[in-house]
Amino acid sequence: MRTRWSTRTCAGKPFFRLVGILPLLSPPFVVAAAYTLLFGARGVITYGIFGQSPNIYGLNGVWGVQTIAFFPFAYQLIAGRAIAQRPTHGAGRA
Repeated sequence: MRTRWSTRTCAGKPFFRLVGILPLLSPPFVVAAAYTLLFGARGVITYGIFGQSPNIYGLNGVWGVQTIAFFPFAYQLIAGRAIAQRPTHGAGRA
């Protein structure tokens, strides 16, 4: 028996899969340099778009960058488990 959740698709699913895998292919120092250039004191996003100069070099900055940097690993584990669990979704119900 299939439910609506087991057959639901997302419009940008291939894009999010690609974005989730790309950081796995780059060395860690490239990721760190990219986040510094994008979100640093004179970063493209923080200063150029939002006009702010946050300090990303403290504990909060390290926590944020590590959270974003390790997202692909968590995504791969969760996506793999979700795909493996799909065929038995709803099995055993009366």
